[in-house]
Amino acid sequence: MEPPSVQALGDFLGFLQIPTTADVGIFSFSRSFEELLDQTAQGMMSIMAVETDHEQSTLHHGTWSSTFDAEIDDDMILIRWLDEVLFRREINQQWYIDGNISIKRTSEHSILFADVVYADSSDYMPETEIKAVTSHQCFTKFIQEEETYFHAEESIPEIAGPCWVAQVIFDI
Repeated sequence: MEPPSVQALGDFLGFLQIPTTADVGIFSFSRSFEELLDQTAQGMMSIMAVETDHEQSTLHHGTWSSTFDAEIDDDMILIRWLDEVLFRREINQQWYIDGNISIKRTSEHSILFADVVYADSSDYMPETEIKAVTSHQCFTKFIQEEETYFHAEESIPEIAGPCWVAQVIFDI
């Protein structure tokens, strides 16, 4: 059976889990780089707790931020953002649910701001523990308007731009 083809993303955004030999990965797609960061974080959280019922949790709102050197590339921004989400889960007991992300870039640094919705981590029992976000096979890519993206994994549908795509492998 052939995977479906996505002709144009429009309002389509999301993530798919991808199999690897020993770990687990997420392939995410969105209209903007900032939405891509949010979708990938949501995908990461879905790996840890497949069954999530946010209605059973008290939801909190907050602003998270991270500062990066100006020379950092988009792949490393993604990795560092996901590290921040993992850190907040482990240390601050904040389970990421959703975020509205913006990035301000200057000649000296980039600052990521995220207005987030989160719950208490104690409300969720992780089924899979993510130890780390890896740079192995990690990428972010903007697909131009007349361009089509084909992933090596057959379960990932063909994607036509314009859109952003990313892949991240997690050490479990």
